[in-house]
Amino acid sequence: TQAPTHLASARVMVPIYEGAVRLSGQLTYQSGRRYGLGEALLLNFGISGEYSHLRYFAGVQNVLDSKYALPVSSEVRQTVPQYGRTFLVQLTAGF
Repeated sequence: TQAPTHLASARVMVPIYEGAVRLSGQLTYQSGRRYGLGEALLLNFGISGEYSHLRYFAGVQNVLDSKYALPVSSEVRQTVPQYGRTFLVQLTAGF
């Protein structure tokens, strides 16, 4: 199989100001799969909150910019590169 041998993840969310501002973080370790491919240490951070009818989020995924690739299958020795550092900004309105 192409599943990681070991996978560990920790998340934390800290309220900064009465629901209007929250800070979040996630650390994930995935061990290599067959042939040692796909090992990665991923660190994500974000800030989110609500103001009136608006919700917002701004964050960075893969802060350490880990360059890793996942195997296609056990029969084919090709890999699919994964995204490096990624920035995300989201604004949602509800009425």
